[in-house]
Amino acid sequence: PELRLELGAPVAVVAASPRAAADAIAGLRPDADLLVLAPGTDAGHRAAAALAAAESAGRTVIVGDADGWAANWALAGSVRDAATIVVRGGGAEYRALVRDRDLPPLLDEGDAQCWIVPPGGQPRRRGWPVARFD
Repeated sequence: PELRLELGAPVAVVAASPRAAADAIAGLRPDADLLVLAPGTDAGHRAAAALAAAESAGRTVIVGDADGWAANWALAGSVRDAATIVVRGGGAEYRALVRDRDLPPLLDEGDAQCWIVPPGGQPRRRGWPVARFD
């Protein structure tokens, strides 16, 4: 099945290419408040503030690579239990946010899949949104 993001709870995305992932998420959910964790930005502080504000937490999508999430460890800890986690990449990206000793389901070859882990749930494979050019 294709990736669907229900924006009732925050979404945390860990991806090898965070900017490309943010573009794909923006195409999937244009109503989302996207924040990209990047060096030299205050995105981590803005994301923490958005999560604390109840009215915006449900629209918040935070995107970063494994290093970005490691640099924002307090933010990673706060989203780990409350957010839907989307993983676009491999094992390093998966381990950056998902604290699970079990291996996730294998992804098919190619790069058209991701893992999604709902709060308190098990990882599932989903199709990654394909860029559409008009």
